[in-house]
Amino acid sequence: MLVTQEPHLRAFWYAVCFLDDLADGPLARRLLGVDVVVWSPSPGAASAAHDRCPHRSARLSGGTTVDGCLVCPYHGWRYGPDGAAVFIPQLEPGAPVPAKARLGSLHCDVRYGMVWVAFEEPVRPIPEVEVWSVPGLRYIREFDEVWAAAAPRLLDNSFDQAHFAFVHTGTFGPAQAAVPVPDLERTADGFRISYEVEVANAPGLAHVTGSAPEAATTRRINTTTFHAPFFRVLDNTYPSGVRHAIVMAATPVDDTHLRLIQVSLRSDTEADVAAADVVAFDRRVTMEDKGLLEQTWPDYELDLAALVHLKIDRPTVELRRVLADICAGGWAHPLPDSEHL
Repeated sequence: MLVTQEPHLRAFWYAVCFLDDLADGPLARRLLGVDVVVWSPSPGAASAAHDRCPHRSARLSGGTTVDGCLVCPYHGWRYGPDGAAVFIPQLEPGAPVPAKARLGSLHCDVRYGMVWVAFEEPVRPIPEVEVWSVPGLRYIREFDEVWAAAAPRLLDNSFDQAHFAFVHTGTFGPAQAAVPVPDLERTADGFRISYEVEVANAPGLAHVTGSAPEAATTRRINTTTFHAPFFRVLDNTYPSGVRHAIVMAATPVDDTHLRLIQVSLRSDTEADVAAADVVAFDRRVTMEDKGLLEQTWPDYELDLAALVHLKIDRPTVELRRVLADICAGGWAHPLPDSEHL
């Protein structure tokens, strides 16, 4: 599977940026190989369109926002939240704005502090992050960056416990390569896995997990939820009682790149552990994954017969089944939760 060649992927929501980053003007984003412009027409809201002015094909992302309107940098045409031109400086006073002066607007919404975009009428709502509504958890913004890896590869990595002892040797990697096969539960828009694993208590990182510095290991109780096609929520709890959830979007930029947008939710306070330390810990872990994933091939194998599988690979096998179903048109229309999968 190459993401830009799968038309059914166009009917899903994808996180493309943080809403706060639109305060200074429009942003350019690339989604499924298509150039997109995103801007904020009013506080707490966002709009998105193809990044091309219908007048002379300028990139609108190089423009500005004025009174909530997107302003083209070439001739100053202004577009409202729905993409329709509302002001053209070159028109005679009182002359009507041409009906064709309209952007190729896209579906756009805001949730979890992120801006979400879809090319076609979405077949599923923006994923429901259950941990988001848990009282007392603090929000920590972490990443918005592009990697030279295909989006499905990061999801594959997220549900692969077998790589811990080899990729994460500098952070939490367990001493034993053998890890338990996780329990797997199918959901309306993907699946959920759960497992417990003993992990290393890396020097200098114990305070992030709430562990005693002298302890060589700690235990991680994990539930990870996959929301198709490329979104996941990792919910970790440690024996100390610290809860550390990670909300991650692996947005497909094109066939060979993804945009990682990530936040964490923590049960402790800034006085317990500084947000900067949490981000630093997660970055160390994430960079270990990045170094490996940027060496993988972009064509993600949906044909199960094309690979060798072990029992521990159960989640990544299920991931391929879900994506294969989407690409075959199995999710082309919304289905009741009880009927899906």
